[in-house]
Amino acid sequence: MHRSTRSARLLVVMSLLVLGDRGRYRADPNSTHEHRVRLYGQLETWPSKTEMATLMEAARFSVQVGQYSIRLRDCEHFVFQEYGGDLGDPQFDADASSLEKMLEDGGRVSAALAAAGIRHRFEKYNDSDELIGYLHHRWPREQADVDS
Repeated sequence: MHRSTRSARLLVVMSLLVLGDRGRYRADPNSTHEHRVRLYGQLETWPSKTEMATLMEAARFSVQVGQYSIRLRDCEHFVFQEYGGDLGDPQFDADASSLEKMLEDGGRVSAALAAAGIRHRFEKYNDSDELIGYLHHRWPREQADVDS
């Protein structure tokens, strides 16, 4: 494994450990409500749409490029969107039906961004808007609180 990829994965794992047991999310099996884990966050600088698609493909994602978006097909729901000249900075829209799936999807995306040297942070929230996970590359939680 390439050194930068290994260190990016190590950073992702270390970041997940910060929340410990608070990161556990269990849906009520008797509920008819669909539980989702949502991902919010920031990228310090956004690569162009072409660069983002290329780096996600290099990380072995199946990528669908649209006029203003990049969808990661092998994630449950992860889209980089609003790529366009006058739309401002792009955004991402990501959620999953379980914490485990979001840890997998968000962790893979975070590792890909970290391997490319893109400073970022991702926060995971459950249906009650409780923070249940934090992933980052060179953006510690303490600094995120100051930057918000």
